Amino acid sequence: MRDRGLICKLHRRYAATALLAIAGSLVVSSGFGSLGLASAGADPVSPKLASDAVSSTAASYYLPGVSADSSTDAWAVGYYGPSDDTSSDTLALHWNGSKWASVSSPNPLPGDYNQLEGVSALSAKDAWAVGDDYSSSKPAATLVLHWNGTKWAQVTSPNVGTEGDSLKAVSADSAGDAWAVGNTLSSTGSVDTLILHWNGKVWSHVSSPTPANSGLSLSGVTAISSSAAWAVGYYYNDTTNTYDSLTLRWNGSKWSEVSSPNPDATGEDRLNAVSADGPDDVWAVGTLCPTVSARCAFSDESTFVLHWNGKAWAKVSSPSPSTTANFLEGVSADRASAKDAWAVGWYATKSGADDTLTLHWNGAKWSQVTAPNPSAQTNFLEAVAAVSKSDALAVGQYSISGGFDYFGLHWNGAKWVQA
Repeated sequence: MRDRGLICKLHRRYAATALLAIAGSLVVSSGFGSLGLASAGADPVSPKLASDAVSSTAASYYLPGVSADSSTDAWAVGYYGPSDDTSSDTLALHWNGSKWASVSSPNPLPGDYNQLEGVSALSAKDAWAVGDDYSSSKPAATLVLHWNGTKWAQVTSPNVGTEGDSLKAVSADSAGDAWAVGNTLSSTGSVDTLILHWNGKVWSHVSSPTPANSGLSLSGVTAISSSAAWAVGYYYNDTTNTYDSLTLRWNGSKWSEVSSPNPDATGEDRLNAVSADGPDDVWAVGTLCPTVSARCAFSDESTFVLHWNGKAWAKVSSPSPSTTANFLEGVSADRASAKDAWAVGWYATKSGADDTLTLHWNGAKWSQVTAPNPSAQTNFLEAVAAVSKSDALAVGQYSISGGFDYFGLHWNGAKWVQA
């Protein structure tokens, strides 16, 4: 049987825990199998998969972000640490077209918590990764790393909250235009949207709308051009006692909230990720639930897909293979084709297992595509990167004896294979 408590902790984005994450009081708990990764400052080594020998030292592994700029250059990021949750280190993996290899990445707070949540790859010499770092005596602070083709280095980033700041996603469309989004916590306990911008020289804080409610999470961003970008998430509407979808739009001069559908008018409408292949073709994905506080109840969740056509957001039909629980975590639009996009997550099977969920857009409809499940019990996909119709990457984690391991999938144009 699956450990629901562990799954809820692992997928903290599904609960109203943005405030907890910002305050630095929640990290992935329970151990993953140790993969023999390079520690910060060590020479890069090839990460081991579950089929390899696993050491007896338990550790926790979480891989929430992936991005590719070509078939031979992609990054996946996350963090790992001991199973007793006393610390965590950043994790950066590079894809060269045939295999993943771990690459050393900075940890500003050695021995405390250092976490990467999102990544954006522009070229072989230009990539961004974002997250946060914190300790028992230090509120969470934004963490921004840059890849220059040789190494990852920390870049100064703003912190505006008196009680903490956290970044969840990043997207760049050029060397002088990138956006990072997350949340900020004030001394009054208010959780507000947090948006940072890179202009080619420095990161700066940019004002953004925050619904006058609570339980807010801003978790996805896509940069299209200097005058077009989208950020998505959800917030708790205390007037209606519901969780409503949240979409913010950049028009070149300011961020504004744009109306978005909430199909479950009395329940939860949560967006987790967004991706675009142009200003009039944008996808956002998440999860629907007809009742509030059902997250981690695993009883009535369904996939949630929205499309922006240049004028309005509209809900698009998407498969929900499970009769109980279906979750979408990541989405990626192939910028070379409006007829190619992927969304990933997981769903509960009739046997009680949790299997990977991969959905494909062919220009007319979303369809489920079979994908590997390394574990007979629990398999999660967290993020996806579409390169072309014959090339895509997805990352996540799966259960093994004693905890969880991370894994990657590769779409070769015909099927998903473990990579």
